[in-house]
Amino acid sequence: MMKCKKIRQNSLKIAGSAAALVLASSQVLADDSAENTLDVEATLSPAMTIECETALNFGELIVPVGDRDSDTDIVLDPENGLSGDGEGEVTFGEGSGPGECIVTGGPADEDLDIVLSYDGTELGTDGSGDSFELGSSGDNSADDPATLAVTPDLSSEKVSIGEDLKGSFQIGGKLKIPDSLDVANFGDYQATITVEVGDDL
Repeated sequence: MMKCKKIRQNSLKIAGSAAALVLASSQVLADDSAENTLDVEATLSPAMTIECETALNFGELIVPVGDRDSDTDIVLDPENGLSGDGEGEVTFGEGSGPGECIVTGGPADEDLDIVLSYDGTELGTDGSGDSFELGSSGDNSADDPATLAVTPDLSSEKVSIGEDLKGSFQIGGKLKIPDSLDVANFGDYQATITVEVGDDL
């Protein structure tokens, strides 16, 4: 009889322990949490920029002093160089070349508009727009500047941006030299225009 009683007691203790274990497990599940990591990333890319470090330069133009029959137009084609309608009156010296602008960071595989302006006035890009005047400049400035008008002409009215996010274009133009010059008109001339590229300008 004693042995049987002991067995029952042990059985009750085991059953009681199992009930307590179920209760404890239920409490652990209710308070459970999970943890992991998440990468946070960003990329900074430069905005579109344009650099026009190569100037449009008509070079040295050797012109007779005095009256000529008419104004002389000197054309610097952005792809083919200098030409003019004043043969025998103007000799081309050294230093001429088209201007060049390089665009970096633009949208790939797109054609962007180009706008040229001077002092707030849009000039056009095909050689038939408005002109601007060169002013006397530098150590070799003219004592009495002549009126030298330039009408810009681009190699293309749009700049194509390649897969490398770069594009470039050349700027030429027409320079009008007045039909009468005196010694005080000779010297260096210069002006600065604004070049803008973008969508739907």
